[in-house]
Amino acid sequence: TTALQVLFLLLAGVAYLAVHRRIYGSWTVYATGDHFVDSEWTVVGRSPDYAGRTRRLLGLLVDKRFGIAAWAPVYLALPLVLAKTVRRRAQGWQVMVTLCAVCWATATWIALTMHGWWWPGRQVVPILPLVVVLIAVAVDHHRRGIQAVVLASLLGTFSWLWLVVESSTGRHTLIVDFERTTNPWYRVWQVLLPDHQVMSVTDHVLTAAWAAVVILGCWWVWKLPSPTSDHQSATKIEASDSRH
Repeated sequence: TTALQVLFLLLAGVAYLAVHRRIYGSWTVYATGDHFVDSEWTVVGRSPDYAGRTRRLLGLLVDKRFGIAAWAPVYLALPLVLAKTVRRRAQGWQVMVTLCAVCWATATWIALTMHGWWWPGRQVVPILPLVVVLIAVAVDHHRRGIQAVVLASLLGTFSWLWLVVESSTGRHTLIVDFERTTNPWYRVWQVLLPDHQVMSVTDHVLTAAWAAVVILGCWWVWKLPSPTSDHQSATKIEASDSRH
C-alpha cells in the first residue's frame, strides 16, 4: 500500500511538472509574472535568510497572527499526533509524516514572507485534512481526548464565523487586518502567543515557552505505551498464566 501511495505521488509530481512546462514554459507559474523577470525562483526571495525563517517551524503553529493554532486551537495537537504516528508505526505512516514535513518545510523556508500578501500559513493548508484524520485516530477510544478535540474545534469554528461576519460587514478584511478582530476568545488567547513580526523580549520568552511545551508534549506521547506493546505484554501474561 505504501509503495502504491509513493508511486501515485511520483506520477502526480511528473504530471505537475509536465503541465507547468507546457503551459507556463517553466516549472512554476511564477515564470509568467512580471515581478519575477530575473528568475521565477526569486519568489523565494532575492537574499533569503533561511536561519531567520527557521523560527516559522514553531511560528506556523503558535504565532498570534499567522499561526494556525491561534485561530483553530485544535491544531496544537499536530506535533503530538505526529509523534504518536511515528511511535505506533501504523501502515503508511512514512507517507503521512513525509507529506506533513514537506508542506511544513515549504511554508518555513520557501514562502517569501511571514506576513502580508504572501502569508506562509496558506502553504500548510494541503495537509490540514490529513492532520484532522490523524487527530481523529489519535483520540479514538479516549473520552477526554475526544472532548478536548471537540471543544477546541468549536472554538476554531466560532473564531472563523466571527471573522466571516466582520469581513462581510466591512469591518475587517481577511488578508490585511484580520488580527484586529473583536472576537473575545481571540483577544484573550493571543496574550499567550508570540508575535514573530515584533519579536520583543516577551515574544522570545513566549516562543521559548511554547517550544518547551511542544517538546515535552511530544516526549510524553513518545513515552506512552503503544497498543502493540500492550498487546504483547498481555499475550505474555496470558501465556505465563496458562503454563502455571
